[in-house]
Amino acid sequence: MPMHEARHVSYSMHSSSKTLKSMTDLLDKIILYETGYLSDKDTLKLFAELIKTGDILSLQGHYQRTARQLIERGVINQNGVIINSINLNHE
Repeated sequence: MPMHEARHVSYSMHSSSKTLKSMTDLLDKIILYETGYLSDKDTLKLFAELIKTGDILSLQGHYQRTARQLIERGVINQNGVIINSINLNHE
């Protein structure tokens, strides 16, 4: 195998294992959220990440409705940036 092909295979394997790790981390956070073990701060970070990556669109409606509420309340912007965590508990 030529050297440039070997580097490509090595990069692809590293890249996919990194993606697998981030998917596993995200799944762990979702499980903690669904079982009630994720703190308010970490829940906010989770929704910000889901909005930022676009993964929110592949989840069930509850996640999308919650994300929309957080955006409408001015807690997270449409780019997934936390802008005002004080508004989290206020209508």
